Amino acid sequence: MKVTFLHPHGHGQLAGGFRVITEYADYLGRQGHEVFTVSPPREREPRFKGPLRRLPLRRDPFQDDSFVRGRSFTNIVSGSPHMLTPDDVPDADVIIATWWLTAEWIAGMPPEKGRRVHFIQDLEIFPYLPQERARAVLRDPMPKICVASWLEDALRKDFGADDITTVFNGTNLDAFPGGATDANRSGVGCLFARAPRKRFVLARDAVKEARARSGTDIPFKGFGAYPVTTNEGYDQYQESPPQDELAKIYGRCRAWLFSSESEGFGLPILEAMAMGTPVIATRAGAAPDLVNERNGRLVDSTPEAMAEAILELTTMSENEWSAMSEAARKTAELHSAENAAASFAKALERVAAGEPLRPSGQPHHSD
Repeated sequence: MKVTFLHPHGHGQLAGGFRVITEYADYLGRQGHEVFTVSPPREREPRFKGPLRRLPLRRDPFQDDSFVRGRSFTNIVSGSPHMLTPDDVPDADVIIATWWLTAEWIAGMPPEKGRRVHFIQDLEIFPYLPQERARAVLRDPMPKICVASWLEDALRKDFGADDITTVFNGTNLDAFPGGATDANRSGVGCLFARAPRKRFVLARDAVKEARARSGTDIPFKGFGAYPVTTNEGYDQYQESPPQDELAKIYGRCRAWLFSSESEGFGLPILEAMAMGTPVIATRAGAAPDLVNERNGRLVDSTPEAMAEAILELTTMSENEWSAMSEAARKTAELHSAENAAASFAKALERVAAGEPLRPSGQPHHSD
C-alpha cells in the first residue's frame, strides 16, 4: 500500500499521540509499504508573501526528534504555512487524518490521494477548539479507527459513527524490557502533569492518605516534563528523563498510579505494566480495557479508594505481588507496539479495499 499520514504539528512534536503515529508509520514502512507523514511547517506565519509564499515540498529528516530519526518512512514538511492541500501530499491508497483539523483538510482531497480514514486518539471536542467544526468532523461518515472502547462507544452514540473499529495502542517492549530494575521495589509512582484532567492531586492525596493509615513513609516516585516543588510530595522525581531512565522509574515501584479524570488512552498504563509494575487506575481512557484484578486495581476517583489499593499492593506477600507483576507484563506483551501496528495495518488494508472496518460477525471491539 501507499499510505499518507497527515498531522498538524510540524517536526519536533514529542507528544504521546504523535509517538503512536510515528510507530505505526515506521511499522508500515518496515513491512514494505510506501509511507509518508506530511505536515505544515512549524512556523505559523508565511515567510514570504505573494507568489513566493508557497514553497515546493521539502523532505525533513527530523534531525531534532528521536521519535522519527532513522525510521522507515519519509516525512514531508510542506510549504503551506496554515493547512495542507492536494498539492502538498503524494498520491496514495489511504490518507489518514490524525486530528480534527487534518480531517477537514482531507475532506476535499481528490480520489488519487487515497481513501480517507480518521485515526482518533481522543474525543476531539476540547473547550479550546472551534466546537461546531470539531463536532462536524466527528459526524463525517468517513471510516474511523479509535484507540479505546469508551471512545468507540461515544462516537457511535453521540456522532452516529458506523464504519468504525477500535485498535488499542501498544507499547514498545524493547524500550520497556520488563523485570525489576532495583533489587527491592518500593512505594508507588505517578506521572506529574499540570493539566487538570490528569488529576495529579488525586494521586498525591491518595499517597498522603495511605501514609496516614499505615503510619509509614510509603515512597512516592515519578517523572514529568515540569519541575516540581515540595508541594507535590515526591521523594524521588526526574524531570524529562531519557527513555532508559523512564523504564527504570517504572521498574522501581510496587505500583503505578493512573489518576486521570478523562483520557484518550493512557500510555503510562502499558509502559508501567511492561516493566512488571501493577497499575492502580481510575476508570478513564483505556484503563477499563486493560486493568483488572490480576494486574492491578480499578478504583473510584477518591483519595480513600486509591489509598486502599496502594496499601493492598504495597503490603501483599511477595508471591501475590509477583503473580500480579507477571500478569501486568503479559498484558503489555498482548498489547505490544508490534501487535497494535499489525492490527492497525489490517484496518488500513480494509479501507484501501473499500471494505467496512469491522467485518460482519466481528465483535464490537477488537484489537
